[in-house]
Amino acid sequence: MEATNVPISYVEINREETDDDFQPANIRRKIGGGGSLPILNPVVNTNDTTTAVNMSESVPNTTAPKLPKIYVGSRTHKQLAQLIGELKGNTFYRPKMSILGSRDQMCIDKKVSKSATKADDCGTLLDARHCIPGLQAGKLISNPNIQRGGSMEIWDIEDIVRLGSQTRCCPYYATRGMADFAEIVFCPYNYLIDPIIRKVMRIDLKDAIVILDEAHNIEDSSRSAGSFEVTEVDLGMLQTELNQVIRNKQLPEEHNLLLYFTESLLEWIKDPSNMFTIKEFEQHVHLWSGKEIIAKLKDIGITKNTFEASLTPAYTAIAALAESVRRERERDANIESKKELTENEDGTPKVHNRKCLSNYALRLIEGIFMVLGFMYESNTNYEDDYRMVLIKKVNRTGDSSTSSEWVFKLGFWCLNPGVIFNQLSTLTHSIVLTSGTLSPLNIFASELNSPFPIRLEANHVIEESQVWVRVIPTGPNNCLLKGVYTQMESFNYQDDVGEALCGIAETVPFGVLCFVPSYSTLNKLKNRWTATGILKRLEKRKRIFYEPSGQAKATFEKTLKDYYGYIKSIEEKGPNKGKDGAIYFAVFRGKVSEGIDFKDNNCRAVVTIGIPYPNM
Repeated sequence: MEATNVPISYVEINREETDDDFQPANIRRKIGGGGSLPILNPVVNTNDTTTAVNMSESVPNTTAPKLPKIYVGSRTHKQLAQLIGELKGNTFYRPKMSILGSRDQMCIDKKVSKSATKADDCGTLLDARHCIPGLQAGKLISNPNIQRGGSMEIWDIEDIVRLGSQTRCCPYYATRGMADFAEIVFCPYNYLIDPIIRKVMRIDLKDAIVILDEAHNIEDSSRSAGSFEVTEVDLGMLQTELNQVIRNKQLPEEHNLLLYFTESLLEWIKDPSNMFTIKEFEQHVHLWSGKEIIAKLKDIGITKNTFEASLTPAYTAIAALAESVRRERERDANIESKKELTENEDGTPKVHNRKCLSNYALRLIEGIFMVLGFMYESNTNYEDDYRMVLIKKVNRTGDSSTSSEWVFKLGFWCLNPGVIFNQLSTLTHSIVLTSGTLSPLNIFASELNSPFPIRLEANHVIEESQVWVRVIPTGPNNCLLKGVYTQMESFNYQDDVGEALCGIAETVPFGVLCFVPSYSTLNKLKNRWTATGILKRLEKRKRIFYEPSGQAKATFEKTLKDYYGYIKSIEEKGPNKGKDGAIYFAVFRGKVSEGIDFKDNNCRAVVTIGIPYPNM
């Protein structure tokens, strides 16, 4: 009998296992604290067909079942560090472990770690056998310090990077190797949710236990994982690479199939009959429903049958070719240096004949095919959960306002998080979702289109008297503070929000957090308040900090450290020139909104302006 998959919403699992080899069992294993996780233990086969069993005469099955691997995911590496700290400091559970992270966190090569294209540069060094830490990753895997009983048997990213630097062994590839035999693996949860990332990282969730912390983001993350976007430039590059491989006579039939598909997408983008129904400043948008996407695909000869019988096998063969070429390059470290571009008689370079598609090109095809796979999936109506969108946007190519051109992007947007989550729950043994803000659970389960038969809603750790929550409907000048786009653009709204915020800052001591919908909204408010003097009034009572946009981790951490330091100085020395604290402006779903600790005086009030709408 096949075991049923039980997705659940907290940390208590009570699972009955029934299959041909094992008697029904109720299995638990404590990992400390509050809650329990299941680990399958060997049991004796008692042959269901017998009504009475003499255990002394039965033959035990001495082969222990494969234990399910536990994957623990959270939204950020900082949150993972907190979870690992809890495992290390508050439990006696000492499993074989690994942490999966990006090269941004783990690369120790001096040049590659500072590169903007780490993945490409890393691959180039490894192909040429020039990355010593990468070649020695196996030594880090067997390092006694991180084995059971070692001084670092439970470790985090900083620990493994430090050890890797000391031993000149690559933490990035070592941790991927350790994940193969680990009992518990920690990683950002998009590594588990996104099918493409799972494949790249070689994560097999078959019968695994998946625990997702901070799971209130799971809906947005699932929609994002089920979506894919590709630019006209990307498709042009893919078209070029396909032609180059075809000229080299490598699987010409398969590559021609994908070339036809790619050129059809380019024709869709450039079709003059496209009617852009949504027209904004410097951006026009045209939408197709799922059924319209299927119809357009049918017009170019692509149906469920041709996708499954022709296009998918063609991609599989092309990906296998690319893998074999990669292995060939590993055997010949000098192959890259032997490639040369010769010139034509007119001095222009000859077009290079490729042996295979690049990894980037393969990812483009895989992303589009992932979406089509969901839309064509049997026994589902996922085509209704997708929209295809063509975005035509002005691209500024220089300082002059007239120096611009239209660029195109084709997106396949998933509107239903259940598309991805159902796939996840089908693969796994069980899923545990934890968060302080999943309630109401019925709506949450409905959004994910999955049953959650086991649920726990715990009481809050603080008393009601310790928190005061209010909605401010109007500002000091009676402006309706309705955080919709048209209202937020008006000066009256911006001014009254500023006045209200000044009142709060002048009343609440120490730290205040203020969240706004986007960086553009933050800039508009900042500019308006500078012009009206509201910002100057705010600065008289609070030192102002802003969450930096972009991916600069060091800049963000410095800003956060300065904020903490200023609050601490106020605690120790009292108000500074009338300032009794600081205010930190941040963005919904930004860096400050997840996994950052603002305890005690670091945050005595939180102000939210507008609503954190899901990203589209």
